[in-house]
Amino acid sequence: MINLGIVIVGYNQPACVQCLCQSIRLGQSFIPKFYFYLHSQDENVYAAFLAELKHGDSEFFLYGVNRGLARSWNDGILAAFADGADFVLVANDDMEFLSGAIDDMVKTAVEHPQAMATFIGGTTGYLNQDTHSHNFGCFILAPHAWKTIGCFDENFFPSIYEDVDWCRRALSLGLRDVITVTPYGVHHVGSATFLDDPALCAERAISEPLCRLYYQYKWGEDTGFPFGQKVLGFYIDPAVRHEPYPGFNREDLVEHNVLMGFTVLGLKGENLCP
Repeated sequence: MINLGIVIVGYNQPACVQCLCQSIRLGQSFIPKFYFYLHSQDENVYAAFLAELKHGDSEFFLYGVNRGLARSWNDGILAAFADGADFVLVANDDMEFLSGAIDDMVKTAVEHPQAMATFIGGTTGYLNQDTHSHNFGCFILAPHAWKTIGCFDENFFPSIYEDVDWCRRALSLGLRDVITVTPYGVHHVGSATFLDDPALCAERAISEPLCRLYYQYKWGEDTGFPFGQKVLGFYIDPAVRHEPYPGFNREDLVEHNVLMGFTVLGLKGENLCP
C-alpha cells in the first residue's frame, strides 16, 4: 500500500477543502496523511473543519497570514517525505476528485516512475469548460524529482510563476517526463480564493507584476543559469529555501532597484512546463 502525503494550502474555502478531503479519503489504493497550511486571517474560517479532522492522519498549521504558496508547498512536501511518503499529492483548496479519480492518479504515478510529476484533467467551474490538465493546480510529485530539482523558489511571493520556474529548472537538469491522467477526474471551482476575497485580488494585482519582473531578471541572461551565475545552479537546497540566492533574492533586487528597468512579460506557465 502506497503512503501518500497530501499537501493543501487553504485561504478562505473551508467547504471546498472539506469536499476535497472527503473525495481523497474515498481512495482505496493508498494510506493518506494530510498536511494543511491555512493562511486565512480569520481563525474562525476553518474552526468547524479542523474540529472534524481525523488528527491521526492530519497535521495542520494555522498561520493567519498569507506566507506564500511556495513556502507552504515546500514545508508540506518536506514534511511528507520526511514522514515516509512514497509520493506527495499537492492540490489547490478548491478541487474535488470525482469517483475513482484519485486511485487512477496514484496508480499512474506508481506505473510511471520516470515521470517527475503526474497531472490530472477535469472541469473548471467558473469557466464552465473541460481542462485537459490542471497542471500544478493538482499534481503528484515523484521523490526522485524532488531530490533532483529541490524546492520551489519562495521569491515568487505570494504566488505565481513558482511552478514555471520549477519546470524550467527541471528542464535544465534533464527532467522532462510528466504524465497526465485523463479522462476528466477533478472538478475545479477555479480561482475561488481570489473571487471570494477582494483584498487578495488587490494584493495579487501588485505582486504578480513583481513576480514577472523577478522571473525575467532571473532567466534573462543567455547563459541559461539563474541570474547568469553558473555557481548558483538549478537545485534549491531545502536548507536555504527561504533565501536561496544570496544577493539575488527578490528583496535584495527590489532594495537596490535592480528590477525597475525590466519590462513585464506576458508569460504563460503552460508554455514552459515540459
